Amino acid sequence: MKTRILIFIAFGMFCFGNVGSRKVLAYSIPKPEDSIRVYCSPDLYKLTSAWVNNFQNINQGVKMKIFEVQEDQGDMVLYSNENLYFFSEKYYSKQKNRSTFAMIVGVDALVPIINAKNPFVEDINRKGVSKEKMSVAFRDPENSNWGAILGSTSNSPANLYFINDELAKTEVAKYLNIEASKIAGINLRNEECLISDIQKDPYAIGFCKIASVLDSKTNGIIQGLNLLPIDRNGNGIVDNNERIYNDLNTLLRGIWIGKYPKELCKNIYSISSAKPTNESAVAFLAWVITDGQQYLNINGFSGLASNVIKTNIDNLLEKNDAVQTSQSWAVIPIAAAVLVICLALFFMVDFFVQRLKRSKFLVHEVVIDS
Repeated sequence: MKTRILIFIAFGMFCFGNVGSRKVLAYSIPKPEDSIRVYCSPDLYKLTSAWVNNFQNINQGVKMKIFEVQEDQGDMVLYSNENLYFFSEKYYSKQKNRSTFAMIVGVDALVPIINAKNPFVEDINRKGVSKEKMSVAFRDPENSNWGAILGSTSNSPANLYFINDELAKTEVAKYLNIEASKIAGINLRNEECLISDIQKDPYAIGFCKIASVLDSKTNGIIQGLNLLPIDRNGNGIVDNNERIYNDLNTLLRGIWIGKYPKELCKNIYSISSAKPTNESAVAFLAWVITDGQQYLNINGFSGLASNVIKTNIDNLLEKNDAVQTSQSWAVIPIAAAVLVICLALFFMVDFFVQRLKRSKFLVHEVVIDS
């Protein structure tokens, strides 16, 4: 009996100690009465909507409103740390000097695409295209042909398409190690026009965001397009560790584990004029970088590495540690009361069991004596 009592007491102390030491994370208890205004750049509206809608579904009563920030409004939106802002690199670059709080919540990427009916598609999928050969084709009109790109004798032209966006062109130029002003190609108004023209041109090459080529109905690439495999080590063949271009999910995982050129990857940010203090806002942000990461891939973005998530959580909840600890200690009296009641019940049950056993033993002894 003494052994059983000691085991029970030890177990109670273990549970009691855990209750007192663990932290109750603030993001698990958003306040229903809080109202959150969420602003986002146009290219993140679909993703932001997925985050907001799913967070509200699991936190009934939390009120959230989404506002799309247009390009000409980018300089005037950071006016309260009680609001949340999700910006892509293009919009973030205009705000980073004005915000004191910035947190990476996902990864965006530019990808090279071609027409699915390109006559050299088999060679392209087998060999890939190195950035050195792509660089020659993009800066020298005389070498803008598929023969120069694939190392063959073909004189078929490689028609290069770009959108009229300085940031996108700068990213591509940085990857190719050439000046943005020297990139030769056809400039188009937006990505919709670029995709439409590439679908019509079997010899086309272009760069655009993954989210722009995502077919929301199939979660695959838009019909009529293929991803252009990149030969990162320049050995003239797509090696096993470079085979990430068969579908978008494989590509997004490749980006996540670092198999895709970093020069073509850009971060998605949550920013504010100051670190958020609203409990529901903090709860939402913490959810976005943990459970909410599952909505990145299906919207054409890549998730964060585990070490980045940990750093973000630590930074986000840094000032709330004392509050969280005091909240957890507040439940100790309740835990102690439960422990005492359980211990008392244990003794009572054990007492009656022992008496019952003793009674049976005495009856058995009397029968034997008779």
